[in-house]
Amino acid sequence: MIIFTLLPLLLLSERLALLGSKYVFTVSGIKVYVKNSDQINAFTLGKDKLVITSKILEITPNERRAILAHELAHMELRHYLINKILLVVTVTVGAILGILNQFPTLVIFLMSSLFVQRYIQRKLELQADKLASKVVGVNEMASLLLKYGDRSSSVFSTHPSVVTRVSNLSS
Repeated sequence: MIIFTLLPLLLLSERLALLGSKYVFTVSGIKVYVKNSDQINAFTLGKDKLVITSKILEITPNERRAILAHELAHMELRHYLINKILLVVTVTVGAILGILNQFPTLVIFLMSSLFVQRYIQRKLELQADKLASKVVGVNEMASLLLKYGDRSSSVFSTHPSVVTRVSNLSS
């Protein structure tokens, strides 16, 4: 019963991510949105939405190809399902603990789930990098990561460090 009450919140999170984005076109069933930003970034929402920033249109075609290969790898590997499951479990257990007035347990659970979620997200990024490198080549993917990737990483990061990501490509 709780999950049906919380379902609109879960669906709303995807809509919020699209705020400020403009739908551009659909290719192979994937709706592509452009978000005006001076940062180079892209992300997927579910199995059929890809959001890119306007800054991506200014980089080289090979860099764009590597970014798109990485994002499409997330879709191909169905990482959106893992993320949805983590979200549903976190929201459901959190709601139950809140209803039962188990606030100390709730805080511990939410902190633990944050660490677990971030750990899993870093692993998913490595998987997407690896698959993308099979499409665009290891050198092209490594070049992109070295130019635009995060230099450092922590337990709170959603992406591994550049060093970890590049070394993962050849392992």
